[in-house]
Amino acid sequence: MIFVGDIAIPYKESIKLKNLPPSFNSKQWFANLEGALIDNSLENINERAVFNDKNAIKHLCSQLNFTSFALANNHIFDTGSFEEIVSFLVKLNVRHC
Repeated sequence: MIFVGDIAIPYKESIKLKNLPPSFNSKQWFANLEGALIDNSLENINERAVFNDKNAIKHLCSQLNFTSFALANNHIFDTGSFEEIVSFLVKLNVRHC
């Protein structure tokens, strides 16, 4: 299992994965989702809030085997709604705690 720290990805193209060891693809990944999940993140890019773009997280989960996210952090309520975050993760079949 691979544990990652805080993730805050404002738009899909903001992260590029390069040269990861092949063994990383077979591991389960766990990270702290630092901030809410929102649509239309480019409209919020200048706000003083920490958030994740839904499409970026969906893309990340399709590239790596993210099986779980922690949601307990100081930015989870900056934007969006907690219920929407949980609903989105359930649709992705990604656990949360």
